[in-house]
Amino acid sequence: MKLMFSSIGNNIRNRMDDMVAAGTNVARAFDQEAVRALKSAVGQLFLLQERRDTTEPVRPRQTALSTFAPAGPPESLQDRLRDFFRRLLNDEMYDAVCFLTSTAPPDVNVREPDSEMRFDSFATKIAERVENIREVRWRDNIQAADWDADWPSATTSAS
Repeated sequence: MKLMFSSIGNNIRNRMDDMVAAGTNVARAFDQEAVRALKSAVGQLFLLQERRDTTEPVRPRQTALSTFAPAGPPESLQDRLRDFFRRLLNDEMYDAVCFLTSTAPPDVNVREPDSEMRFDSFATKIAERVENIREVRWRDNIQAADWDADWPSATTSAS
């Protein structure tokens, strides 16, 4: 058993922070009742290479918050990611997650380690969200030009 966090462990932790920030920003942008039904589909497709440092159990680094961590056997980074993605879905921060793992070339073998985070489910959930937004726009007669007029464009300059 290794001590967490290796370079890849730090990289994964940074990506997890990025995912929470992105989900929070989208939720905040659509927290008003008037636009909530038009909230963008939020999804994450994550591919993790199966390597010894991602599949073997690791011991968490001891910190002041370690006493609040749930007790249990050490988990691999892959297991921690799976649990993290489940929380993103359960907390409705993301509409869909596709979690894939892969062996290294030349014998690439892609796996879907969690049945709830398979690619087909991911694609279906995102497509359903897009269709829901289309239905709301059609029902409420919201034109793309109306929607775009409310948002500053990248070409708009501040005076």
